[in-house]
Amino acid sequence: MKVASIDRAALAAALDSAGADGWLLYDFQGMNPVLAQVLGITGMASRRLFVLLPREGDPVAVAHKIELQSVAGFPGTVLPYARWEELHANLKQVVAGRRLAMEVAPNDAVPYLDRVPHGVVQLLTSLGATIVPSAALVTRFASCWSAEDEADHYDAAEKLATIANDALRRAVTLGGTGLTEVAMQRQVIDAIHAAGLAFDHPPIVAFGANAANPHYEPGLAGDVALGRDQVILLDLWGGRALGTVFADQTWMGFSGTTPPAKVLLVWETVRDARDAAIATVTGAVAAGRPVAGYELDRAAVVPLPHPSGASSWLNDPANRKRVESAAGLIRAELARVGRGTMES
Repeated sequence: MKVASIDRAALAAALDSAGADGWLLYDFQGMNPVLAQVLGITGMASRRLFVLLPREGDPVAVAHKIELQSVAGFPGTVLPYARWEELHANLKQVVAGRRLAMEVAPNDAVPYLDRVPHGVVQLLTSLGATIVPSAALVTRFASCWSAEDEADHYDAAEKLATIANDALRRAVTLGGTGLTEVAMQRQVIDAIHAAGLAFDHPPIVAFGANAANPHYEPGLAGDVALGRDQVILLDLWGGRALGTVFADQTWMGFSGTTPPAKVLLVWETVRDARDAAIATVTGAVAAGRPVAGYELDRAAVVPLPHPSGASSWLNDPANRKRVESAAGLIRAELARVGRGTMES
């Protein structure tokens, strides 16, 4: 159990960021993995469990009487319940008058964070609590990697990169020979297992037009053979074990000698977006400031010109050339499908 090892000064700082008096962690049947990750509490979880980490004072757990084993050795107060009346009475004792952070996201803006059912929030509110999002706390205590997490990730990343390179170098020479998506997927799966990695869903192999279908699953609508001069997409992920920090990579290839301009444009645009996101991270780290995920999203998105015509991004000749090339491809596609023209 990790409760006793939580840095209380760091907890207080994160509570300040969240605007809360305490962090109320909730789980029922494993719906909120944050509780187990932060506190190290495991068990059947067939009944509701609440754990309060206050700014000051001892932690408090509200646990069902048939699952007290999961909180054995808890470094604080345990309030057991069986009937719903006992649950409500115990919760009121714990939450009344408090502003508490929980895994909620207004308007479901961050679904990975939105783990506590609305009915639970309603119950706690009726008992006198004010509930706020726990994003700052989850970021600090559930999302930061340990040295072991980092080692897991780099090990997986290096192995997956080797697997992907080997698979693609082989596949790009096999256009028109009968290689199918499912066959290549099986080869990649075998290589992932041979490298000692695990995954929760098989990798994606997509040829030609299927490469433009996000989260395409090979074999569901019949197998597809690789032709000559086709795009190859390989999306693979895995880790040392389920529950460890995975690596997740997407690699592209072309079963010909010279990729068409349209293929190169798409690839270069995605590559440049990736590099812009990386530059945002490295710049923030060099400046010693925190960086949020939305900043990477904004850096990676190609900005459209301002209605006034002003756009510093378009001052770069390379960017203007990229837009002109994209516009040309769009005009050609519109003409091909008979949808009219596009004015520049």
